[in-house]
Amino acid sequence: MSDNSDKISNHAILCYGYCRECEKENKIVISTYLVHTLAKFVLSYIIYGIGNNRFGQLGIDRNRECQNKWVRLIEMEHILIDATRLFVNHRSIMIPSINGKIYVAGKNNNYRLGIDDDQIRQRKFRAIDKIKSWNIIASHSMGNLYHTFIYVNNSHLYRNGFGERWDWDFGDKSIDILSSVRFFNDKTITSITCTECDSYFLTNRGTLYRSTEGDIPTLIHGNIKQIDGGGNYVIYIDSKDSLLSQGELGVDDGRGYVTYFVENKLKIKEISAGRKHAAVITMDGQGYMFGEGKFGKCGVWCDEPLDTIKTEYLQEPCRIKLQQDDNIKKISCGDSHTVLVTSDLNHIYSFGYNGSHRCSRLVGTDVHIMKPYQINKSTDLQINENDFIENVIAAFDSSIIMINPFKKIKKTKRNIQK
Repeated sequence: MSDNSDKISNHAILCYGYCRECEKENKIVISTYLVHTLAKFVLSYIIYGIGNNRFGQLGIDRNRECQNKWVRLIEMEHILIDATRLFVNHRSIMIPSINGKIYVAGKNNNYRLGIDDDQIRQRKFRAIDKIKSWNIIASHSMGNLYHTFIYVNNSHLYRNGFGERWDWDFGDKSIDILSSVRFFNDKTITSITCTECDSYFLTNRGTLYRSTEGDIPTLIHGNIKQIDGGGNYVIYIDSKDSLLSQGELGVDDGRGYVTYFVENKLKIKEISAGRKHAAVITMDGQGYMFGEGKFGKCGVWCDEPLDTIKTEYLQEPCRIKLQQDDNIKKISCGDSHTVLVTSDLNHIYSFGYNGSHRCSRLVGTDVHIMKPYQINKSTDLQINENDFIENVIAAFDSSIIMINPFKKIKKTKRNIQK
């Protein structure tokens, strides 16, 4: 099959998927189908990044390791089609593209990016030529330092990098480059996340599997909707919109945090796991932080001494208080900072450790931003005030924002009076 035929085939499969989704959610199938299809091929996000680029983890080939001001990530714009399909790991990044390949950049220790030419730094995006597919899911986690997973075409699971006991269908090698293995014959994987030691696989039937230190994956939970992993813990949402956790997260291994949401009857809509801190968005659009409060990465508003907040875990989840009351649309936890964007006003906030200016270029580096700091679009980002922020990502020690060029901030009384 020629290259053109191959591309047409990939596009046809993607179009068919969108058609089926629209058929379930909308009565008018044709018009919605066309809108989604056109957006899939026409929409190109405008993407900016700031922070540490030591290993090329922002996907830009620059001589300066520290990007201390927001720079446009044109290389990423060329391959990213879906704002949700950007998989960030510990100092590395993976993006499945519409051409059926997966592009990688960042730190390649132990060949965890699937690149076997002994390069430790992959300073710009590079396609893994051994994989070509129309459906790719990659693992994501702030806590995983050693390996990554790639799931291809609902049938093949590939593992890159170093493992402790990779003895299930991988042989006895400590390093395996794209070793193929078949799993979950009666299910398909929808999300993969890894901690420092364990790997978790969520299927389309809501079943959650865990592989402990590379052992054979076993079923540990059912009726799960979302999952995200940190250093030594995972958090997830079940079918009743309740929060669950497993592993070592703050006080009582996270049980106290879960109890808080149960006792206050708070339903969870979105989750984000950083290395040692985490965030949730409730169904009513409120944000809560919990875990380690070091560096101010939980955005605590209080009068306690700085040293106290820097070293202790939060005793219970704290509600995020913004300068202007607004619901939160997206939130993302990195290693030592947090970034969020609001729903109505489309404001961006960041807090935590500002090393390499990962929170703001206008605040001094090595500063601990202890409460949510509003990033001004015109002065800090140097973009238009009415530009619409689609998504934000707090990577290991950098930040990424995605602008949807087809959306603008609507002028309302609330916007004008702000």
